[in-house]
Amino acid sequence: PSFSAKGAEVVKGDKPGKVTIIPKERKVAITLANAGATLGTEDFDVKPIPRPRFIARDNQGKDIDLKNGIKGTSTPGIRISADPDENFKNEVPKDAVYRIRLMEVSLARGTSLVASIKPTSEAIDLTPWRSQMRPGDRIVVTITTVVRRTFQNEDEKVGVYPSDLISIPIQ
Repeated sequence: PSFSAKGAEVVKGDKPGKVTIIPKERKVAITLANAGATLGTEDFDVKPIPRPRFIARDNQGKDIDLKNGIKGTSTPGIRISADPDENFKNEVPKDAVYRIRLMEVSLARGTSLVASIKPTSEAIDLTPWRSQMRPGDRIVVTITTVVRRTFQNEDEKVGVYPSDLISIPIQ
């Protein structure tokens, strides 16, 4: 048998009749043929890839309580991770690997900007700011670039929104 698709790419597998369908559109039509004769076409709706959740953690991997925040003078760093939807991760684990590539991190006091950096990884070193931090300040993280590693080991850019912002109070 042979497969063709409208709105998707068909990648042949290691055995006859085994294929991987890579959707390119929200609606896909798969056609099955044998010896040149079309046996049928089926239409499918494609679920969108779920966006990741952005989680602030301390350097030990513990989630930061965004209501109570962190102790500024004793916190050397934090990590912001892009965690996949649990169902998506369980169904297609090779497609559910997200990485933050760029974010803007600011130390804010009231409406004033005290300091700002643009890390290119999920780890944020807070040691240069510790002497400047005061109770009531906050660390504001604006995520700007996120990628998802596909099962083909390609990075695919993930859309981010202005609401993808994390505010961590300083105690």
